[in-house]
Amino acid sequence: MFAFKYCAIILIAPSILGGGNLAASEINFVDAPIGTLPFVSIHESGHVTVAKSCGFSAVSAKVFLKSKSGVGTFWKGQTSLGGGATGHGMALIKLGGRFAEQFLDQSNRIFKPSFLDVIGDRGTISQSDNLTQIDLGAYSLLDAQRRTYLILTSRLSDLDRIYKTLYHRHSYP
Repeated sequence: MFAFKYCAIILIAPSILGGGNLAASEINFVDAPIGTLPFVSIHESGHVTVAKSCGFSAVSAKVFLKSKSGVGTFWKGQTSLGGGATGHGMALIKLGGRFAEQFLDQSNRIFKPSFLDVIGDRGTISQSDNLTQIDLGAYSLLDAQRRTYLILTSRLSDLDRIYKTLYHRHSYP
């Protein structure tokens, strides 16, 4: 079983392909929206929406409060897949979380951003969502980005439903 986690501590990645570990000095504490209930709920909703579109039926997610000394209390999420995901499917699922963050507006409603807006935000990515060449397989990063964006835009109602479920119940399904 695979699990994705997101927390208030993020790595400033030089690129989405995250080649290796970053030095401890590159770990930053980031203010809202990261660590808020809406942010974590939409992030995990993106993973779930894309995983379900890739044929995973036993997908679950949860969001929960966590406290950490020096950081305070923040929301964190985890998405679990019922079977082994490898290759291109894993790349899409990982991208789904980060891309979905761009689908939530200031009033916490789902909308359809442009492709350039979605891929233009490359500054932060959770450590568990960094892509590797193994995740991409024979596909290019641009192909994985396009496919992930198309999945999310074609499933806005699913993304919205899963987001609302996680936001209100803190677990999906």
